[in-house]
Amino acid sequence: MNGSTPGQDIRFSYKKMDAAWNFINKLWNASRYVIMNLDGVETPTLPAQGQWTLADKWILSRLNATVKQVTTQFDKFEFGEAGRALYNFIWNDFCDWYIEMTKETLNNGTDEEKLNTKHILAYVLDQILKLMHQLCHL
Repeated sequence: MNGSTPGQDIRFSYKKMDAAWNFINKLWNASRYVIMNLDGVETPTLPAQGQWTLADKWILSRLNATVKQVTTQFDKFEFGEAGRALYNFIWNDFCDWYIEMTKETLNNGTDEEKLNTKHILAYVLDQILKLMHQLCHL
């Protein structure tokens, strides 16, 4: 879906296949990281706002903006743009930034900080997979 525009055919390209493979691998590794750190978390729920770190607030604001943008694009049947927005959020915001920011907390934080981070990681991944599900069933 990423890289398509309405009304145009998409030509097969090994370069695009490689890019898709890299994205799938990135999402797989991010999911493994979250799942590896989920001990003690069964249902992804958000902790109270007063317990969020600055990084938590940032990723949740980026998630909300992405959900809004993807929903708007879906309503306009602009699936390529929806895919692009989701791709950018997953690759840049979630994988490249937020996951890296959580490593310090999960390694050296208090038990409460670790649990809050685990819940937010699980919540964001859950939302990502729900958004991805919509694109996979078009």
